[in-house]
Amino acid sequence: MNNSYTTKRTLTPGGNIWLLLLICLFGYATLNRGFAYIGHYPFFIGEFTLILYLLVLNNRKNLPRFLATLAGKIWSIFFVYSILVFAFSALNNFNESIRNSVFWVYTIFFYIGYCYGDCLVRRQELDRFNNVILLCAKASVIYFILFPLRVELMNLTTFLHGGTTALIGYYSTLHALSLGFVFFFLFYKHAHLNTVWVAVGLAMIVGASQARASMLATMLIILYLIFVYRRVAVIKNLAKLLTLVFVAILIFSASGISIEGQRGAVSADFFINAIESIFFGSDVESLDGSRTDRLLWWLDVINRTISTIPSLFFGMGFDTILVDRATGEDTIIRYPHNSFVAVFGFTGVVGLILYLVLVGHVLWRIFRSARNVASAPLLNWYPVFAIGYFVAAFFSTVFEAPFHSFVFWVISGVAYCVATKSRYKPVDT
Repeated sequence: MNNSYTTKRTLTPGGNIWLLLLICLFGYATLNRGFAYIGHYPFFIGEFTLILYLLVLNNRKNLPRFLATLAGKIWSIFFVYSILVFAFSALNNFNESIRNSVFWVYTIFFYIGYCYGDCLVRRQELDRFNNVILLCAKASVIYFILFPLRVELMNLTTFLHGGTTALIGYYSTLHALSLGFVFFFLFYKHAHLNTVWVAVGLAMIVGASQARASMLATMLIILYLIFVYRRVAVIKNLAKLLTLVFVAILIFSASGISIEGQRGAVSADFFINAIESIFFGSDVESLDGSRTDRLLWWLDVINRTISTIPSLFFGMGFDTILVDRATGEDTIIRYPHNSFVAVFGFTGVVGLILYLVLVGHVLWRIFRSARNVASAPLLNWYPVFAIGYFVAAFFSTVFEAPFHSFVFWVISGVAYCVATKSRYKPVDT
């Protein structure tokens, strides 16, 4: 079979070149930023992988196919616009411009994921990718189960890594992806054990990270599944899931067992205060302090961006430092903890609109296909994954982080290709 997606016959969907993509996907999805630290110094594996694929893929055939799609056309406009903003920014500060270019450069993985997805569809091997997502989901659950041992694991991996940085322990950022992954169990080969996986994973991710974005995303995902998705099998599993979580809460409350999360003891009072603080503030300093800081950063970036007509439409440029604050000995805040505000600050109204149109079209196309096809767990699950991702992006640094963007755009590329090319039987709803 002639494979038009690579320049050599040996580089097939099941060959080493696609294996590298899946290894990187698994590494970023589970180890997060720790995956990039392979040696004693940061190894930019994402950039290396991107360049490698651009060199080995048969772009003369693949790129026109990709650009023929509506998402490909929108992406090309956004990408060219970002290059122009980068060119002007680099004249002032090249290093800073490179550093702030992750969110648009990594959209190239949307194209690479699309190529891989097309290969899977042509060879009818989509279940291979489903298994990778399932593996990421299981690894995410296990990762958060190990949360009580995080100090020991961080010390161990730091020692093994030459004393420079830990490979494990990034619970404060990993939840942006892990929350979406654990819900994959509800869509893939329905089984009672899968419901247990989701219940344990959801409890550990929300409980350990204690991130308000994860709490809000969980509520929105549940509302989506009940009122929008409305598939009987998934709703039944969701009912089982909520029952298991409720029973677990009762057991822990009755036994008096105390579990420590990122912000303190896991308790019903903490979650109530955390959810209230999203909208109304809180008397708890650890909750209200971070909320106040974020609001100040957002307003500062927005006010600086709208201060002039050119910056309003075209942004302040990639050479701009949006936030410059040190919160600890090794912690420097560079972004406003709202990826949408960051995109607006860098590229203005034009860039933000193009970005939103791109991700909005991808989400809508996949969602529409998921409503009309059967036996496509990847498509059915993708909107749930996107909800977790974008809610986290509204409260944290997500688009700007390579360990988040890589995973999102590869999965989006595969799912979008499946949505536009696969033919399944209609679903009876």
